[in-house]
Amino acid sequence: MRRRLLLLGTLCAAAAAAVRLVAFHVDAARSADLGILRHTLWLGGETGFRLAGGVTRFFDPAPGVLLAAALVAGAALAGRRRQALVAAVTIGGAELTAQLLKSGLPAQRAFPAGHYMSPESWPSGHTAGAVGLAIALVIVSPPALRWLAALAGAAVALAVMASILVLGSHYPSDVAGGVLVACGWACLAAAALPSAVAARLPQRLAPATGEVDSA
Repeated sequence: MRRRLLLLGTLCAAAAAAVRLVAFHVDAARSADLGILRHTLWLGGETGFRLAGGVTRFFDPAPGVLLAAALVAGAALAGRRRQALVAAVTIGGAELTAQLLKSGLPAQRAFPAGHYMSPESWPSGHTAGAVGLAIALVIVSPPALRWLAALAGAAVALAVMASILVLGSHYPSDVAGGVLVACGWACLAAAALPSAVAARLPQRLAPATGEVDSA
C-alpha cells in the first residue's frame, strides 16, 4: 500500500512538471491555453462573473483556512485522529506548495486583450486548496458517507475550477497543475500513515495483510 501511494505521488509530481513544461514551452499548448481562456472568460456575462466570484471566495486564504480547520477538528473530535492528520497534511501541503511554486517560478504568458494575467499564476492555489479539501473530506468521512462525500467534494472542486476560468484568474494549465499538486500531496500524506486511509479505499487496494483502522 505504501509503495503504491508513493508511486502515485511521484507520478503526480512528474505529471505536474510535464504540464508546466508543455504549457510554457510548447507553442501549440500555449495557444490552446490562451484559446480556452478566451472562450471561458466572462462566460455567462455579469451574472456568471458574479457567481464565479462568490464560489472562489470560499477558498480565499481566510475562509479556506477556516474550512480546513473545521474539517480537521471535526475528524479529530470524532476519533479519527490519524485521518485528520492526513487531511491536514494534504490540504496544507497542497496549498503551501502551490504558493511556493507560483512565487518561485514566475513567467509571463500571453493573455486576452484587455485582461492582464500575472506571471505568478502556475499552479492555481484555489484549485489546489479546493481539490485538497475534497480529498480530505473523503478521507475523514465514515464508510457509509464516503460516496456522498466524494460526490459533494467533486462538485465543489469542479465549481471552483470552472469559476476560476470564468473570472480569468488562471489558465487551464494552472488549474491542471493545482489538481496534480493536491493529488500528489494526498498520496504522500496517506503513504506516511497508510492505515489511516486504508479503510477508505476499495477492497482491492487495501493491504493484503495487517489490520486497518475501523472507522
